[in-house]
Amino acid sequence: MLSNENRAKQFLPFDALTGFSDAIREKDREEEKENRKELSEEELEEISNILQIIDREDEVLINYYNGIRYERVKGKVKYIDNMKKSIIVNSNNTDYITIKFYNIDNIKIL
Repeated sequence: MLSNENRAKQFLPFDALTGFSDAIREKDREEEKENRKELSEEELEEISNILQIIDREDEVLINYYNGIRYERVKGKVKYIDNMKKSIIVNSNNTDYITIKFYNIDNIKIL
C-alpha cells in the first residue's frame, strides 16, 4: 500500500528534459530585462544631496532598478544605512523594501 505522499508523487508532472523548463524561464527573464541607465554627474549629485537630508519617517517616492527592471515605491523611510549604502522604505505599513543607493534612479521627498 502506498502512503498518501507517494501516491501523490505519481501524479506530479514528468520533466523528461531536466532543467529545460528552468532554462526557458531564465531566457524569458533575460528578454524582459531592461538595461540600467547611466546617470549623469548632476543626477548622481542630486540623489546624493537628497539622501543626506532625508530623515526617518519622511515620505519618499523612489524610482529604482531591481536588477531586472525599474520600479517605483512610495512610502516612509524606516532607516538609512550609510555603511551598507542602502535605504529601507516601508511601502504599505507591512512591506519593507531595501534599496541600494547605486540602484536609485530618482528620489523625491514628498
